[in-house]
Amino acid sequence: ALPPYAINIFVPLNDTTVEMGPTEFVLHSHRMTDVDAMEATENNDTISPLPKAGDLLVYDYRTCHRGTANISTSVRSVLYLMYARPWFREHMNFGTERLFDDE
Repeated sequence: ALPPYAINIFVPLNDTTVEMGPTEFVLHSHRMTDVDAMEATENNDTISPLPKAGDLLVYDYRTCHRGTANISTSVRSVLYLMYARPWFREHMNFGTERLFDDE
């Protein structure tokens, strides 16, 4: 029900393979309820892009996504950027403690 408030940008630092556990996205989930998005996951209404090193993967933060299991011997290194409206505070993935003062 929220309007767009944040975007995420993934920049893989190495080529992503299926074995490395790519990020999985539920198609159209930015317009779904949480329950509908979870049902879509169970119905395999998902995509798992395999970006190459240096590609940009940009998506609406409201999109339901998850990392899949890394069964390779390689680390999946990703530069992760978020651009958000000033009122939004990410608390689910990174906690609530701030690294810098608001000065």
